[in-house]
Amino acid sequence: ELLKRASKLGTPVLLTFNNIGKVLGWGNRKPMITSQGRDQVLQDWSKKLGVSILTQCVEFDDVRKYSPEEFIDLVVMNWFQGKGVVCGWNWRFGYKAAGNTETLKTLASERGLDVDVVESITLEQHTISSTAIR
Repeated sequence: ELLKRASKLGTPVLLTFNNIGKVLGWGNRKPMITSQGRDQVLQDWSKKLGVSILTQCVEFDDVRKYSPEEFIDLVVMNWFQGKGVVCGWNWRFGYKAAGNTETLKTLASERGLDVDVVESITLEQHTISSTAIR
């Protein structure tokens, strides 16, 4: 759903963070999907949506101390020349997860960015999330 909505803004960029678990002390978590599996899923989604999907992995330690404002200005606007952000309803960003979707909407409005927040999705009364999948 996220990529479907992001494709309406232009070329979607799927942003992931490398070493987030290590930096935050989560221990060794297995990835939700292998690199090859992820590439195949993204190819399939790209064909289905009729758009290219760019993927970018950022070292978490490089951005972890950014304030919410710095994250939007530096990462979204400067690094990726983003036109908007599509995220899940419980997305947090910025140092110590200071930013939430309301923060995002405010910052985006001030900067002329679009925001699309995808509400929680349930399957058989279970909320779909990366934590639940792991």
